[in-house]
Amino acid sequence: LEWMKDKGLDMIFMRERTQVMPEQRVGEVNAGFYVLHCNPRTRNFWERLLAEEKAYPKMEGYPPYTDQYHLNRGLNHQPGVFPQVGAYGVRWATIPDYHCIWCTPESDKEVALAAFHHAVNTQDKPSLLQQVRNQVLQVQQLPLTPNTGGS
Repeated sequence: LEWMKDKGLDMIFMRERTQVMPEQRVGEVNAGFYVLHCNPRTRNFWERLLAEEKAYPKMEGYPPYTDQYHLNRGLNHQPGVFPQVGAYGVRWATIPDYHCIWCTPESDKEVALAAFHHAVNTQDKPSLLQQVRNQVLQVQQLPLTPNTGGS
């Protein structure tokens, strides 16, 4: 969140890490996880996205579908640009892959630096969430919180 503030970003997203036509989906973000700063730009952006989704809930053809289709159209990814600028001037970026675990960890670096886990491609999300949580907690040291109780 400090990175968002320091860079003046309105939204950050997890990169879409699908195996479905990945060469056609460079720059696409995943609509299942994002962080946003509430302001007029983001409000206008999301109101537009919801109106477009309601008018045309894309389900046919090639992915992405539904909200992810409209989200990525509105973000208008430009290769090599930082920060990205989408509709209504929203400033956005993707969270570095090593901070995001997609399904299961791909590397030790991901486990060591993960801040987010997107539990996908499983029939048993609770089990996957617990497995990944256990892996991450074995490696990462969580900050200690001061004892606010009286003893």
